[in-house]
Amino acid sequence: MVETLIATALLGTVAAAGLTGLLQASAAAQHIAAEQTLQERAEYALATLAADIQMAGYFGFAAPAGNAGAAAVPLACGAELLGGALRGLEVQPRYTLSCAAAGRGSVPGSPVLVLRRASTQTAAPEAGRVQWYSNLAEPEHNRLLWNGVLPPALPLTNHGELRNLVVRAFYIARSSDGDNQTPSLRVKSLTAIAGNPAFIDTEVMPGVMSLRVEPVPDERHPTAVQIVLGLQRESAARSGTQASAASSFFTRHLALRNAPES
Repeated sequence: MVETLIATALLGTVAAAGLTGLLQASAAAQHIAAEQTLQERAEYALATLAADIQMAGYFGFAAPAGNAGAAAVPLACGAELLGGALRGLEVQPRYTLSCAAAGRGSVPGSPVLVLRRASTQTAAPEAGRVQWYSNLAEPEHNRLLWNGVLPPALPLTNHGELRNLVVRAFYIARSSDGDNQTPSLRVKSLTAIAGNPAFIDTEVMPGVMSLRVEPVPDERHPTAVQIVLGLQRESAARSGTQASAASSFFTRHLALRNAPES
């Protein structure tokens, strides 16, 4: 009986040690899987931003100067995104767009990244699509159009061309699609709806807690920017915490291919 008790005790000890090792291995595997998921999400979000950032400021023959006809474009919301000189890259310190943020609104203090450019391919006139007409020989005719009608004074021959205007505003929302507790990276994109210009709001990636865009290395000559994304970890999402310790940060440097010389 004593030998049986000793054997049972030894067996229990070995089983407990094995179970502990199994649990530790399982926890390590879950941690690695969570890190990989976080990395994949960050790579996707950064790649989405990179595609537009690197082309920001491209307008074919010439970039718009002044109003360039933007005041005539009928937009129910987001008209300010066409104002000014249509700078390629603009960072607003906080959400002030006339278009309401999706879900429960934007994260307080989160900046808005506005990217503007023309399409890389020329286009035919299209009603409702905001388009940029530029003429290399007659730059005084450069302007924005939207109703699909190209006046006779603006020919597509003799160095004239028409391109679709691309405007996107990225921001951090307090919630994601189907989950009010998880923040997300969202974007408002200029498009055409029922023959009229409009902005639509779509989700880029859930779990993004913060977005920073900083010029590097010299603000006087911004030839590149640094993008910093803060992503929420799964454990933080389940518990509902917003603590900075529950997030990981991912950074990428991007060259502005169409940056002005000065």
